[in-house]
Amino acid sequence: MQMRRALICFCLGWPLAGWGEDLTTLTGLTYTNVAVQRYDWEGIFIKHSGGISKIHYNEIQADQRDHYRKMAPPPAVAEKPAPVPPADVGPNDLVVKSGQVYRNASVRRVEAESVLIHHDGGMAKVPFADIPDELQEKFRTPPQPALETPLGSNDLATTDGQIYRQVQVRKIEPDGLTIRHEAGLAKLVFPLLPEDWQKKYEYDPQKAAAYRRAAAAAREQAEKDRQANRAQNAAAHAEQVKAEPFRIFEVSASKTGAYEYRVRFSVRNYDDKPVEVSAVISVLGCKKFTIPANSSQSGLEVVSMYQRPTILLVRSDRYSTSQVLDW
Repeated sequence: MQMRRALICFCLGWPLAGWGEDLTTLTGLTYTNVAVQRYDWEGIFIKHSGGISKIHYNEIQADQRDHYRKMAPPPAVAEKPAPVPPADVGPNDLVVKSGQVYRNASVRRVEAESVLIHHDGGMAKVPFADIPDELQEKFRTPPQPALETPLGSNDLATTDGQIYRQVQVRKIEPDGLTIRHEAGLAKLVFPLLPEDWQKKYEYDPQKAAAYRRAAAAAREQAEKDRQANRAQNAAAHAEQVKAEPFRIFEVSASKTGAYEYRVRFSVRNYDDKPVEVSAVISVLGCKKFTIPANSSQSGLEVVSMYQRPTILLVRSDRYSTSQVLDW
């Protein structure tokens, strides 16, 4: 079997290093027959049974990242002349291997494979592979910002440098903690917590991944249920519109002159489209109105002269309704 796999790898040009392992990420995805092709400052590039994927470092256990980086074949380095640094380089300037110069560079954040610096031109993320060897140690040392106040017994500093004051744990879940702090509430996943916190709350990456998968399945089912409810409500609404597209309410009748009779009313349109209705109270008393979709229109009026009406009839091209007038 090993000979057959090696032959396949040789014919397809795949590296033999690392082929055959399974990799399960912190999000619960499992890749089988993994071969690490290369890596960069963001993550690793793998070939697996399902194709080719890039996996970011924050999806891999911290203690396994070096293992997977070492599985990658050494990169082919093309011979090229070393760039000549400019003559006016200052003591606080950074000249990287590619020849680019960052003036007055200072470290803002150190990451696994790169460093975030501030320089005269703004902010930049520089891979450690591009920093000269003699400057590696200088830029791998993260800045130690002075805290306004030291960490107290109820304060928490996470692995990404965030500080939470007056922390109270409100909820414990397999994938993290929900805390209350002086600025509000926050959900912190276990990889962001110090090791002593992970041990205290019995962090298990496999249980966390299973919990996330179950939560994702529950969310998916909830979304399916919402869609089913929306479809059911839409069907019920369609039946209601078919049976009663609109209705009249707030009907009142009054005599406003010696020979003038006025009827006021409101119309509720249940349809998703505007509807044009005709309101009729007598031979001479009729008027058309357009009612917007899914809305009500109040204060509609029809006037009849000389003849006192007895009924209000409101009709469209496919429905009609009426109400006896109370004088």
